[in-house]
Amino acid sequence: MASTRQVRAGAAYVELTTRDAALVKGLQRAGKRLKSFAASAKAVGMKMITAGGLAAIPFALSAKAFAGFEQQMARVKALTGANAEDFRKLETLAKKMGATTVFSASQAAEAMGYFALAGYNTEQIMDALGPTLNLAAAGQIDIAEAADIAAKIMSGMGIDAADLGNAIDVMAKAMTTA
Repeated sequence: MASTRQVRAGAAYVELTTRDAALVKGLQRAGKRLKSFAASAKAVGMKMITAGGLAAIPFALSAKAFAGFEQQMARVKALTGANAEDFRKLETLAKKMGATTVFSASQAAEAMGYFALAGYNTEQIMDALGPTLNLAAAGQIDIAEAADIAAKIMSGMGIDAADLGNAIDVMAKAMTTA
């Protein structure tokens, strides 16, 4: 009498009627291997999805940072009323400061916005930006506070933006040695 053995492999279903027990056992082993392979493939797929997601994070963050920079620069343009050439200079300077200081280009643009709010023109902003970022770094204060201090120094002491660097150097020295 023939025996009936069933083997399930993934979504396939095979029903064999045979007297050969070795064939049935071989098919059962093959089914187990297929299940194992499917589990391994699923695990690899999950790892690839995770790695792909993690790889996308820096791109998402840089897009956000770029959007923040563009937003800050749009604010600067609106506040200063700068023409295309002056705006290009401001944008180039903000990017340069972002590359050469501990501050990002967005933070440099933020400082420009504070100076624009205080009524400074494009050239004054460009002259005051470097010393202001130095003050923020030396005093370990935020950009807004450094820009406020720099603007008060310029207006209160009658110092031109081009001479702000010397005044801030003296002030930073006093802050760090006090």
